[in-house]
Amino acid sequence: MKYLILSLCFATVSLTFGYAQSTISVGLKGGLNFANFAGDNVNTDSRTGINFGAFGTYSVKETFGITAEINYAQKGAKTSNSKLNINYLEIPVHFSYFFGKGKVRPKLMVGPYLGFLMNSELQVGNTKVNTKDIYSNTDFGLNLGGGLHYSLGDAKWLYLDARYGLGLADVTKASGDVYNRVFSINVGISFGLD
Repeated sequence: MKYLILSLCFATVSLTFGYAQSTISVGLKGGLNFANFAGDNVNTDSRTGINFGAFGTYSVKETFGITAEINYAQKGAKTSNSKLNINYLEIPVHFSYFFGKGKVRPKLMVGPYLGFLMNSELQVGNTKVNTKDIYSNTDFGLNLGGGLHYSLGDAKWLYLDARYGLGLADVTKASGDVYNRVFSINVGISFGLD
């Protein structure tokens, strides 16, 4: 399944290059992650982390665009006396539909993501333990969200979005299934290239 998601991400970006009328923009983004786990016998609380990265958008039409990102994302969960920090390098691809034609443009977005485990650490009090060997090297899932784009003029846009990351891969090597769940709020800026 993870190879299918990865293939879909790369195929989508490759096919988009074929549209001669596409408008290309690039930008930077960052935000907060409110991460937790779901799955078998999971009883944890949300852990707050950060995410940041870069992106490129291909506007096939005025109302439709495809965005590929590369992000550093902090995930994990916590309990009353411990915190699990799991950090990923993520590659999401989003299909966005934009409404309106003014300076403020709402959007809806959906698309897959693929994550590569960078490190994992369990903190109990002042003690930290490397737990990278307990977790899978990859994660994949689906992002759903919406947001607003505000025109700054000269093909520059400021945006704010909120998205929910629904992990579809069991991220633990231990018995039982554990899935990432992340709600994030992000802000970014993009610059048109053509």
